Amino acid sequence: MAPGNRLLGCRRRERGAAYLIGFADSVQYDGEEFGWFRARETGFFHIDQVAVAVWARRAGLGRALYAHAAARRGSGRSRGLTCGVNLRPPNPESLRFHAAVGFREVGRLETREGCLVSLQETLLDGAA
Repeated sequence: MAPGNRLLGCRRRERGAAYLIGFADSVQYDGEEFGWFRARETGFFHIDQVAVAVWARRAGLGRALYAHAAARRGSGRSRGLTCGVNLRPPNPESLRFHAAVGFREVGRLETREGCLVSLQETLLDGAA
């Protein structure tokens, strides 16, 4: 994987339990949500995908993956984490999770596939 890209994973009971795929703002990536943030700011690490197996939920794996991403965010110059959470189709569990770990909505995006996405960020290490 190229510098600035991250694939993090967790295993439980000898099976894959969770993963996170993210990108530093300096990499070449054509994701719509990533592009929205890149056009407006620099110094971020974008969480593009995260998933936790149903049988492994409520075990703190999502929080652990986000903490690891924050600690190792690309070059270390990132001032925050960004992500997109679907509003259409709705993903209320993800919205609750992101609010609980300090994310806030900074915009919305209608994707090419017809999804409506809440664009969110959280600042790190006292960034303003």
